[in-house]
Amino acid sequence: MNRLSVIAKKELHRFFKDWRMIIITLVFPGVMLFFIYAIVVPNVFSLLNNSRSQTVFYAINPSATASAVLSSMEMELTAVTEQQAEFIKNEIAGKSNIILIVFPLDFDLRIATYSLYNNGDAPEILIYYNSLTSGIAEQYGKLIMVFNEWESSMANMFDINKNTSGDLAKDQDRTGFLLSIMLPVFLLLFIFYGAMAIVIGTITGEKEKGTLSAVLIIPMSTRELAAGKLLALGFETFLCGISGLLGILFSLHRLVGSINAALPSLQMSDSEFAFDISYYSFFDFLSLLFILLSIAYFIVIFVSIVSIFARNVREAQMLLSPIILAVISISLLGAVYGNDGINAWYYCVIPFYSTILLLNGLFSHNYLFSYMILTMLSNVLYSLIGVEILSRLFKNEKILFSR
Repeated sequence: MNRLSVIAKKELHRFFKDWRMIIITLVFPGVMLFFIYAIVVPNVFSLLNNSRSQTVFYAINPSATASAVLSSMEMELTAVTEQQAEFIKNEIAGKSNIILIVFPLDFDLRIATYSLYNNGDAPEILIYYNSLTSGIAEQYGKLIMVFNEWESSMANMFDINKNTSGDLAKDQDRTGFLLSIMLPVFLLLFIFYGAMAIVIGTITGEKEKGTLSAVLIIPMSTRELAAGKLLALGFETFLCGISGLLGILFSLHRLVGSINAALPSLQMSDSEFAFDISYYSFFDFLSLLFILLSIAYFIVIFVSIVSIFARNVREAQMLLSPIILAVISISLLGAVYGNDGINAWYYCVIPFYSTILLLNGLFSHNYLFSYMILTMLSNVLYSLIGVEILSRLFKNEKILFSR
């Protein structure tokens, strides 16, 4: 144990003494995720909302009824003459943010007296727009939606959810749904990113410099060397995951607010998302930390085994690149199909994928304690097997001295 702690302390000292490593692995993940969720995504939703007020709606022979209907949806009509129509169409063709609506003469009177049993054609509204103009396609779709609803209301026999949304989803369920989609994927990706940044320099870097073979001269077993290194590297990678977790949590209030503001623009349900951290108990947070700790060690060992086969740092990065794509694919698969968490015991023994499902279930409050324990034990078992594999690789001179 003394020799194991010496190796672990050496790795921790090397890590925390290097301010560049701390910034890359501990500061960058949290700042990056905060930037994405608190600034980039809200600004995207803001652009969707702003496009509505920036669009100019011109109308020829504007209908008083249509003007009132559109005004209630914050679409104000500006009356123009037929002589101005060609100029406006040229502006639209030039990608100006304009929509031109042409109503037939006496539109209100014609729709008031129109009947399906009459032989005459129904009055037709012409709408001109440029689909290549940014934001116009969305505004055109909303305009069509308003006209369709207005047309349906002319023979209104009943209303559906006129004064209520009818959505019975609870706020805590909405919080869980939002977190189960966002957190697991990015948490594990940043843990994997942290493992790569830390492990490649420690394993492949020392191998390339020749210092790894020098350490083996010390009177200790390769198993102790592997366990000592991985003990420290796993903890450092765990801290990288905590950084990413804090970055997401601090940005969620701003993100949720931007989503709720954009729901009308996206023509989605009027039911809003909610985020309240109090929905999760101390036990939930404690479970989350243990889950991240177990998967951090598993990922570190996996990356270490791949890295030791590389002759240099550049080759290690090349070998791990396709694995990152696989990790992304598995994470997205879990986010799409794993909202209900783990629903069978055998999923608990599938490396990496089981942790994605468990995190989804944890955030959505839909998981079994026994499945959580089994998943973490599986991660620990795979980590112990990985330590044994790595210790044997340290004994292989062909691998250790290949440069």
